[in-house]
Amino acid sequence: VQSGGAAGGAAAFSSADASMLTAALCYALQKVRLSTFAQTYPAARLAAGRLRTQAAIVLLGLGGAALVGGLPEAAVSADLFAASLSSVARWAAQLSPTQALLLTLSALVPGAFATILQAEGQKVVPAASAQPIFASMPLFAAGWACLL
Repeated sequence: VQSGGAAGGAAAFSSADASMLTAALCYALQKVRLSTFAQTYPAARLAAGRLRTQAAIVLLGLGGAALVGGLPEAAVSADLFAASLSSVARWAAQLSPTQALLLTLSALVPGAFATILQAEGQKVVPAASAQPIFASMPLFAAGWACLL
């Protein structure tokens, strides 16, 4: 919420605020639904499904942006996938082995591994009981920020 302006410090609700609230709502819905699905499906299957769904949504978003002209013309070329793959390959070629390892671990550990652990935990712990634990994430983020 931003403040200031002609109203003498009155708070204004921005689209960024709406985006953050919507993201928090979606996150909460996912946590509540996960405890239901964790009783039925294996954690690895839930994690893989989540990651595949996220990838599909990103690809749909890119396709939609290309259709409405939200991407530069170079990105909407006849072979978008090949151009993207070539760009990623050039970027990856500049990485040292240590950088590549750290990037891979930063994707796998908080992404796939954390999702599997969360699904396993929520088989036993209901969402309402798990929420105080999830609420401690800013503390962990601050700790990592201090270390790094």
